[in-house]
Amino acid sequence: MVKQGVPQSSVLGPLLFIIYINNLTMSVKHVSKAILFADDTSVTLTDKDHDSFKQKTNLSLTSLNQWFDIN
Repeated sequence: MVKQGVPQSSVLGPLLFIIYINNLTMSVKHVSKAILFADDTSVTLTDKDHDSFKQKTNLSLTSLNQWFDIN
């Protein structure tokens, strides 16, 4: 008997995970690119200027942190 969550090996598990995490990419899209594959996530950033790169990195990490706090 499951009182909360999704049973292990359930067909519904992966679908619910994708629905849950799908909007993570929206939280960083203004500065970086989030790539989701199964249960792996990568965030990529590029910039020619070192200071601008640092700013983008900090902004992306702040945005991700806010997303994790909310979710």
